[in-house]
Amino acid sequence: MLFLVTVKKQKGKKTMDELKKFLAKHSDLTADEIEPDTKLADLGIDSMKLFSIIAEFENEFNVKVSDKQLGELFTVNDLCNVIKAQKN
Repeated sequence: MLFLVTVKKQKGKKTMDELKKFLAKHSDLTADEIEPDTKLADLGIDSMKLFSIIAEFENEFNVKVSDKQLGELFTVNDLCNVIKAQKN
């Protein structure tokens, strides 16, 4: 059981690391400066910019974001949860 938990944590960390790199391409921060609780607005990603990069996000992470979900994305962790929910 411990192995399974460790593998899931590693996958979650890998997902977060990949997401931070993706977001760094669209902000003025480096991936190392981005934390899970960082607000997208603090990255310079307002609702209009999020709308413009969401297709790239969906392609990069092989996920779909509904209009409802789009309105509920406020932090890096919110985006990560979209990926995790569709990968499990």
